Amino acid sequence: MLSKFILSILLTFSFAIEWVDYNGYKINSKVIVIKINKDIAPLIGYEEPININDELEINTVLIKSGAINLNPLFVHYNLFSEQHYNFELHQYYKVEYKNVIDFNQLERTLSLDSFIELVEPSYMKEMYIDPNDQYYSDQWGHNNTGQAVSYSGSYVGTPDCDTDTNDAWDISTGNASSTIAILDTGVSEHSEFFGRLVQGFNFISNNYNAADDQGHGTSCAGIAAAKGNNSSGIAGVCWDCNIMPVKVLDSQGYGDDTGIANGIQWASDNGADVVSMSLGGGGYVSYTESVINYATENGTVVISASGNDNSGTLSYPSRYDNSISVGSLSPCNERKSPSSCDGENYWGSNYGSDLDFVAPGVRIHTTTMSGGYTSTFNGTSSACPHAAGIAGLIKAESNNISAYDVRLIMQQSSDDIGSLGYDNQTGYGRVNAYQSLFNLLYNPEAYVDIESFELELASGINMQEVFVIANIGETDLEYSIDTEGYSWKSSINGNLDYDWIDIASESTLVPFTHNDYASNQSVDLGFDFPFYNSFYSSLIVNPNGWVGFGDDNTAWDNTAIPDSNAPRPAIFGFWDDLNPVNDGSTGQGYVYYNVNSERAVIWFDNVQHWPTNFEGSIYDFQIVLYPSGDIKLNYRNMQGLTNSATIGIQNASGTEAILVNYNSSVAEDQHSILIYKMPSWVEVSPLEGVVAPGDVSEIFLDINTQDLLAGSYSYDLSVETNDYENSNIIIPISLIVSEDLCAGWSLGDLNQDNQLNVLDVTLMVNFALDFIEPDDCQSLLSDLNNDQLINVLDILVLVGLILD
Repeated sequence: MLSKFILSILLTFSFAIEWVDYNGYKINSKVIVIKINKDIAPLIGYEEPININDELEINTVLIKSGAINLNPLFVHYNLFSEQHYNFELHQYYKVEYKNVIDFNQLERTLSLDSFIELVEPSYMKEMYIDPNDQYYSDQWGHNNTGQAVSYSGSYVGTPDCDTDTNDAWDISTGNASSTIAILDTGVSEHSEFFGRLVQGFNFISNNYNAADDQGHGTSCAGIAAAKGNNSSGIAGVCWDCNIMPVKVLDSQGYGDDTGIANGIQWASDNGADVVSMSLGGGGYVSYTESVINYATENGTVVISASGNDNSGTLSYPSRYDNSISVGSLSPCNERKSPSSCDGENYWGSNYGSDLDFVAPGVRIHTTTMSGGYTSTFNGTSSACPHAAGIAGLIKAESNNISAYDVRLIMQQSSDDIGSLGYDNQTGYGRVNAYQSLFNLLYNPEAYVDIESFELELASGINMQEVFVIANIGETDLEYSIDTEGYSWKSSINGNLDYDWIDIASESTLVPFTHNDYASNQSVDLGFDFPFYNSFYSSLIVNPNGWVGFGDDNTAWDNTAIPDSNAPRPAIFGFWDDLNPVNDGSTGQGYVYYNVNSERAVIWFDNVQHWPTNFEGSIYDFQIVLYPSGDIKLNYRNMQGLTNSATIGIQNASGTEAILVNYNSSVAEDQHSILIYKMPSWVEVSPLEGVVAPGDVSEIFLDINTQDLLAGSYSYDLSVETNDYENSNIIIPISLIVSEDLCAGWSLGDLNQDNQLNVLDVTLMVNFALDFIEPDDCQSLLSDLNNDQLINVLDILVLVGLILD
């Protein structure tokens, strides 16, 4: 088995990479990746992998398509365990061709085989750096005093715009229990790394010599982990962490997704606590996402550069959910952009709704592969290893901490810059090494005294509930409750029921003149729909899977949101290049609507995707709007490819959004998504506070059923804290409103004789003294001061009403 494994590796990496254009990106011209159906996929590492020469139906199809090699995508599959199988890594195979492929044609052909679940390209990846020839000698990223030298030669910088690593080193400088893997062009020997370079691997040449032949990787390693306090050179972030070189980029700084994916798997399986990837490019592929998910679950913190295009869309791999995305910070406490203070007007850091935070990324001093130093290392390539070094410090102090908790600590410990709170330009803010370690070692601990509220009230009732948040930790606990922001939940995780609304027998057709133009027929809602602090009584329906409250937008090529060029304000049920029946082409499927006082339903009834490369992709879904402002997206039958759509909502300016999905497979059959915000029937106070160690704070809920119809209502109250182990406390509130049994009663008229007199006073006195048990209506109408009690204060109010 070992000889076959070695041969597999040699075959996998034996061809030089040639690139071709595909959908605006470069892909490997002679390689694809397929995901084989689990029913025929061997548990490789335990069972023999499928070989191109095996007499299997799938091989007949592949050979007919021109394939010459079929090997497991992950060449070190001999390390596979149950956890690898759980993330389906054994189902991915790399298919090689002698001649340049037509990927679109190949995808159409192979997708017809029932044993092949996915056909994906291998996108080109490149290092992220923007070099120049200006000298800069001080490491402002550690301790910024305004000493950075701009491109024009002047001093710039905002004091304390740094990561506070100089303070963090008083707590920890790392240790050998923490290993940072640099997935890059390799790492060369350097005096700054002496004794701390551990065994790596070269996925370009398929050997264990992971030395640098370009320089980029060595510079990234210096930022993350160059030796400090050694009287020479520079100081990296994690002085005493080990460095694992994993070469996935060639001497020109290029590689592809298959090599990157292998590098992530190998690093995680060989002891890497942190993976740092200062590289990116191309589009989404499921195998890279799967291996990042595996590594994260395996305890490895995966960190990637956001990209250098000054774009509002993050690059891959930083866009994957479990990859921490790091943008570049200028010395002046702002996202690095063409107009930032450093003067480098030729590049900017990518940003977007999945950005985690920013780190120093321009005019950076670091190591070179020649054994010397450079003062001109720039780009998100330099921001990423700053963050990786901080993650290395955290893992050094708590090696068993999960990758998820490392990310939370770094997010919560970031210094907020830009707009208040999280924003798309800087994420959670400027990553802070000192605060990360302090919060790790001296963590507040949040505790609430209730799991949920289950209430049953008549219509027209006001009542108050209270819960306590306590701090049983060692430092101040900060909490906040957002009453304006949107949240979402899914039926996949069990917090929501799938709830299709059948309008087939009572629906109205939405006609289209073109497959990209909104219908000329708007939909009157019959109620005022609250959406991002505005109210709308009608909406437009666009055939590309969205509804909006403003002007039409003919963009068929969906993007991530927020994006001012995308439709706005809008609700994206499944924004993609859809093609319902219209006057401009044949199309397939129709769009219908039905409205009543309780909800508005927009139904995309088996609408096809534009057929090019999406043959057989037909979608049956609906967008439901409620007067409360809740939005429900129901997916009944989603056939074919579902990994190229945007799902979510966006405000009128394109600056705020809830992005549920972008270009991955979220919309499944029999699946519902609820997008919601705090309803009007509940008010919370206080909305924020600080709880000292050993102290408690009361949080009050005021429930008002005055304008609610009889029925069931629910809301998940979210309390955010700086306790990284309990950062988002969810308290479900369930409310059942019954019919108003007290309709026609007047306050204080306890005997229902339509007049206020001494008889009512007598009854109230008996209620207050517990001599008589009031019924529900008497109890409600006796509480004249709304303090949830019947006492002498209510009696005085009643006497006052009688005397008036």
